[in-house]
Amino acid sequence: MLKDIILDLVVTAGILGMVLLDLGVLGVEGPVTLLWWVLTLYTGLLLLVKLGALLSARTLRQMNVSDSVSPLVHRVLYAINVLALLAGAFWLLSAGWIGIWALSEVLRTRTAQPATS
Repeated sequence: MLKDIILDLVVTAGILGMVLLDLGVLGVEGPVTLLWWVLTLYTGLLLLVKLGALLSARTLRQMNVSDSVSPLVHRVLYAINVLALLAGAFWLLSAGWIGIWALSEVLRTRTAQPATS
């Protein structure tokens, strides 16, 4: 859905902003700590949602709707997030986004399979 990709783009921009501020690339002092907390909370919540969806067959059926955005777009954004976080040495957030990426792929393959019941 369009709102999902917009949220993904905003989060990716936040991650890139946090990493660039932390590395001093932007040449200004910024709210790195605030961004870190916001992104940490969002990452944790997203991991819980993905795990919950994976464990709930009903949710999987509801997720089986066509997405107007190619899965490649999500993969590219997740890759940017992971690489930026690794470059900035945000190890726990990197691990969280690797988990989100992996769970997203598992959910995508499960929702693509026909329901058997």
